Amino acid sequence: MTQEQINELRKIAEDATPGPWIKRGYVPGIGCGVDGVTAVAHHTTSADADFISAANPAAVLELIAEIERVTKQRDEMMAIGEDAA
Repeated sequence: MTQEQINELRKIAEDATPGPWIKRGYVPGIGCGVDGVTAVAHHTTSADADFISAANPAAVLELIAEIERVTKQRDEMMAIGEDAA
C-alpha cells in the first residue's frame, strides 16, 4: 500500500461517522441498518453486513497506525544495520 493510498484511506475514515457501527438486522438482498444510517450498501449475504460493520473508521485508523508503527520500526532497524556495515 502506498503512502498516498494510506493517506486517502485515513481521510475517508476520519471523515466518516465514528460509530460504533453495529449490524442491527439483515434482510437478504436489501441491506442492514447501521447506527444513524438506514443502509450502508446493498449486499447479498449476512457475512457482508458483518464485514461492513467491522470495517469501521476506528478499525481502519488502528490498522493505519499499526502500519506506520511497523514501518517506522523497520526503517530504524535498517538504519542500525547500515550503521553497523
